[in-house]
Amino acid sequence: AAVVPIGQAASIEPIGKRKPEDGENALGNLITDGQRTMVQGADFSITNSGGIREALIPKTNEKGENIITWGAAYAVQPFNNYIQLVELTGQQIKDGLNQQWQNPDHIMFLQISGFKYTYVDGRKVPNCKNKYCVQDVFLADGKTKMDMNKTYKIAMNDFLANGGDGFTAFVK
Repeated sequence: AAVVPIGQAASIEPIGKRKPEDGENALGNLITDGQRTMVQGADFSITNSGGIREALIPKTNEKGENIITWGAAYAVQPFNNYIQLVELTGQQIKDGLNQQWQNPDHIMFLQISGFKYTYVDGRKVPNCKNKYCVQDVFLADGKTKMDMNKTYKIAMNDFLANGGDGFTAFVK
């Protein structure tokens, strides 16, 4: 039986990596861009890196094409998580981003889509208790600062929306 592709890849190289908790990742970008596109009305998307359980591994089919199969996609996120549309203020988003550094022995970067942020040494930020703290959060253009009082709509899995991995700011 022929393997039915659900997508194509530019090469046979794996896309991303398992649990990319050390920073932004191509697979994390693919997942969050997809969630933001699929969830109508979402301004942004956020996912937990720990939920990325495998790299996306293309296969070469009989025609020599590098294809993505359902099985390869499922291996990336093998959970029954549902994507929620959560409403958070800019400040709540920033608070959640700051929770990435709450455990100095195990930093857990979030994967994001639709916005950007900068972070600095926590000693340079008033009231920062972590090694690093978010300095500024910007909209997708990278120039316009996110309004800390405005409510935004974020696509995220129910695990994260329920405070999973210690991201309690998203429960609010």
